[in-house]
Amino acid sequence: MPFPRSRRSMHAVLVLVSAACIAALLPAAAAGAAVRPVGHLEGASQAANRTITIGGWAYDQGRPASWAGLDVYVDAKLAGQPTANRPRPDVNRAFKINGNHGFTWTFAWRTRAKVLKVYVRPLARGEVRSLIATRYLNGYRPPTVAPPGTRIITEARKYLGLHNPGYVHGGTSPVTGFDCSGYTSYLYRVTNVANLVAYTETQRRTVKLILASQARPGDLVFYMSGGTSYHVAIYAGNGMQYAAATEQDGIVYQHVWSSAVQYGTTWH
Repeated sequence: MPFPRSRRSMHAVLVLVSAACIAALLPAAAAGAAVRPVGHLEGASQAANRTITIGGWAYDQGRPASWAGLDVYVDAKLAGQPTANRPRPDVNRAFKINGNHGFTWTFAWRTRAKVLKVYVRPLARGEVRSLIATRYLNGYRPPTVAPPGTRIITEARKYLGLHNPGYVHGGTSPVTGFDCSGYTSYLYRVTNVANLVAYTETQRRTVKLILASQARPGDLVFYMSGGTSYHVAIYAGNGMQYAAATEQDGIVYQHVWSSAVQYGTTWH
C-alpha cells in the first residue's frame, strides 16, 4: 500500500493544479506575436437592485508587475474603468509574475443588462486593448443570424416581379430600379455578406469561382461570352436563379438558361 501524502504535499499538488488551470485559459503565443494584455472574467451577475458585480484577473504581458486598467461596457455603453489591483497569488504562481492583478467591482446600472464586455487596456502607447470576456446576463440570448445564403435568397424574393421601376440600366436599389449587377450588389450589401461593385465582370473577378456542383443558393451565376461575363444572377438552387432580367420582365425567378456560365461565392 502506498504511503498517504502529507497535508503539505497535498496542498502543493492542489496549488500546482490550480496554477495549471489558470494558465490553460490563455492560448499559447505564436513566435514573434505582439505582446497583448490578457485576463479572465470569472463571474458577472446583476442583482435585484440592478447593481452589477464582476470579478476576475488581468495583466499586461509587457509590464506584468504593473496594475492593468479595464474598460467595462454594458449594452454597448461604457460603464466604468476599474483597475485590476487586488492580490491574486494564484495568478502570480501560474504565470510566474509579481504584483496585484485581481479585480472585483460592483456598480449601479439603470436597467436590466443584456450584454457585458470587459477589455484590458495596454500600458504601452500604440498597443491594442484586449477583449477578455463577453457575458449575457439575465437570461438574454443574442438573436440567431441566418447563414449568408439564406439571407441573400430571403432578400432576393422581396423584389420578385418588381416593376415601375423594375429593370433599369445602371440601377442599384429598389427605388431607382435594378440592372443585373446592381441587383446582386444590393442583395449582398444589405444582407452584410459582401460589398460588390455593381459591374458584372468586376464581380466575377472579385469572388471565388467554384464548380457548378459546389454552388449553393445565394451564390452568383455569371453568363459568359469569350472569357468575359455579360450578365449575373443569384443562384437559387436546383438550376434556378433570381435575376434582374429585362425592362419587360423586371425581377424574375427562372431557370439558369445557358450552359456557358460560371459560379462564384464570397462566403464558402
